[in-house]
Amino acid sequence: MKFDTKFGNYIKCSNNTSKILKKILLIVAIIYFLTFIIYITENKVIFLFNTSIICIVNLLLELFYRKMIRTNTSILHILGNSYVLIYSFLISLLTPINIPLSVLIIINIFSYILLKIIDKFLKIKINYICFVLFLSILYLNINNININTCSYLTMNVFLMLMMIIIIAFLTINDCLKWRIAISYFITLLVITSVYSLFFNINFLTSINFIFSFYNMIIGTFVIVDMKTTSVIPFSQIIYGIFIAIFMFISIEFLNYYWFYMFVLIFNIVNPIIDNICIYVKNKNSFFN
Repeated sequence: MKFDTKFGNYIKCSNNTSKILKKILLIVAIIYFLTFIIYITENKVIFLFNTSIICIVNLLLELFYRKMIRTNTSILHILGNSYVLIYSFLISLLTPINIPLSVLIIINIFSYILLKIIDKFLKIKINYICFVLFLSILYLNINNININTCSYLTMNVFLMLMMIIIIAFLTINDCLKWRIAISYFITLLVITSVYSLFFNINFLTSINFIFSFYNMIIGTFVIVDMKTTSVIPFSQIIYGIFIAIFMFISIEFLNYYWFYMFVLIFNIVNPIIDNICIYVKNKNSFFN
């Protein structure tokens, strides 16, 4: 395993990445179909159709890109060794349900091309899902369209326990940077608890969101992007804490799209934090 502290830390070992991707894809597929069975009570065919279109669009984008750089263009290889299906399933689950499919396709294409250019020339890896979600919610806000949130914004005890098991499974199999996920959930829980105590707000409302299926997916798969987050343990904890603070500020005082914008900004400053952590680690035995 190799990581580059100058331009951001991410897994580069192709063999390990392939194994990780297959396990994550399996889990995300299970989550997708559980969501489809439990929560999608209307327009099931449309939901599946939209997901299929997003999968095809992302697959064609990846295929075209690989042809350009003259690498393996086998569709089976792309499906098993890239984030195409993982990103497609998560985007289908997390984007506002009232965003037009045509707009979502344009956002996907624009995001893919722009982020590839940024990665190529600036050597900065941006969280693709967050970028798509940010543009999707921004589009609705600009056009004064109310954001129709999904029904799985409420807590479901069975799905919460299932997500805890999933987090444990992914952690054991080295498929999850668990420090980010745990620091995110703990920080969000502490902040909302203190806020509810001081301002006499119903604590159960905050708990309902923190452990909702939607937020559990965000905390496990979206902010913990294996490609764009640090491999340095202390930097992961800092990242998880700040992302939780950003989430709290967004849901209480701003709007969802601000949260995704904060994540994208943190992607850019991540290498700086990594270098600070490396410097502190070399100077202080406490971090060794």
